[in-house]
Amino acid sequence: MVKQQHSDVSASLHYLEEHEHCRQWMDRGGHDFDAMWGATRDVIVKSLLAVQPGLAHNYRTVLPPGHGSSSCFELLGESSQ
Repeated sequence: MVKQQHSDVSASLHYLEEHEHCRQWMDRGGHDFDAMWGATRDVIVKSLLAVQPGLAHNYRTVLPPGHGSSSCFELLGESSQ
């Protein structure tokens, strides 16, 4: 279990290092890093809002009538390519 926690910390630190590297690279190129992340967040939020009705419909169709609690989740991803 300690090994897993170390792995999680390492992954978090790696993300932060990559995040900072990207910020520095964009700054050197004269680009606005914060504006880019703001625009990225906007695209992700709008994408989720667009697919939410379909996700809700699919969720309701797999549960029996009268089922009151949450039973599943759906993992969504966003690609910038």
